[in-house]
Amino acid sequence: MSLVIGILCPEDGKRRDLALLAGESGYLAHPASRLDEALEVLRERRPSLMLVTDGPDQDAEVLVREIAAVSPLVPVVVALGKRDAGRAVALMRLGVCEVVAPPWTREDLGACLGKTLRTHGTAFSIVPLKGPLPSGTLYTLVVSLFFALAIGHVALQRQAQLRSAAYEEKKTWDLPYRYPTAASFNGPELWVLDWFTQSIFVHPAKDLEVARVTYFPGELPVAFSVASDALWAVTPGGKVCRRMKDDKLRLLQEFPGAAPDSVAIVFDGLYLWTANAKTKTLRKHLNDYKLTALGTWRYPGDRPAALVFDGRFLWSLDAGSRELLCHNLERPDEVLRRVPLPEYRDGVYRPVGLAWDGEKFWTVADSAPAGKVPARVFRHSLSQR
Repeated sequence: MSLVIGILCPEDGKRRDLALLAGESGYLAHPASRLDEALEVLRERRPSLMLVTDGPDQDAEVLVREIAAVSPLVPVVVALGKRDAGRAVALMRLGVCEVVAPPWTREDLGACLGKTLRTHGTAFSIVPLKGPLPSGTLYTLVVSLFFALAIGHVALQRQAQLRSAAYEEKKTWDLPYRYPTAASFNGPELWVLDWFTQSIFVHPAKDLEVARVTYFPGELPVAFSVASDALWAVTPGGKVCRRMKDDKLRLLQEFPGAAPDSVAIVFDGLYLWTANAKTKTLRKHLNDYKLTALGTWRYPGDRPAALVFDGRFLWSLDAGSRELLCHNLERPDEVLRRVPLPEYRDGVYRPVGLAWDGEKFWTVADSAPAGKVPARVFRHSLSQR
């Protein structure tokens, strides 16, 4: 039976060439043109390795991190778009198993794939016992095995308790991507929008691993918010879209020009709220056929970055002052409470997204300058009510 490998390459011609070369080398190739398709291959086909191309159309460094976050045990081989020893060394340091330089040939690719699978595979063999064991020896082995299992069970329970305690104390997570723009909770899952991959990454709140990745259809929004029945998003041109919360994010409604220059959006169950970055204002929209603006108020902070509704109050993330603002729903320009965010005091990260899980606030940040290091999530332990 042929070993299964995944291929991630955005260019049709090169993807076909790599699939043919892999097939000639005796491997069953499953090609993908985008990251979300590659992650689907990982989940459905369980490949023995992933072959990823690197070049101007696809940054292998970013994809290697994202693949490792989903399937850390799957080895990755990178096919370079051009010969570059420095790039090859950098990728190997990142954790890539092998690098194939152009021109790609069946011999070079086959040798590289074979070496990777031999190096990262694990062989098991069974050695038969030579003759029956004496009854006393067998009894000793059974008793020893019983105690070993008991001790192992206790140790596993202890490790689980330690992991649970560590999670309760953990408040910071690095993400396998670098360019987040917005975040929102959908039940127990944190959804984060990354503009570089044009995708929404879904993270269970219990561990912040990547559960799945959904490629955002159509124009990429600057902000989004998940409501009880739909996902609301606003584009750079001010168009508001209402989409289904399924894997395809299918479009339900769109409202062109309803919220120009918006950087934040949230639906409180009755009204839609947006924040205008250019005029530094908050807007309240009626949920009708054209999202009629019912009122506009001056934003009482420095630079709005995100909005959330906690069931009672409207909150904003002020990226300028690095604090949370609690707004009076009747007079949104009135601040009821200011909550400083000391996690951003050193200036290494800048907050770009805000989410509410029903009990606590979470913020998503990129580095300053953007893309220097992986994005980060902070869970804020202070009481907000």
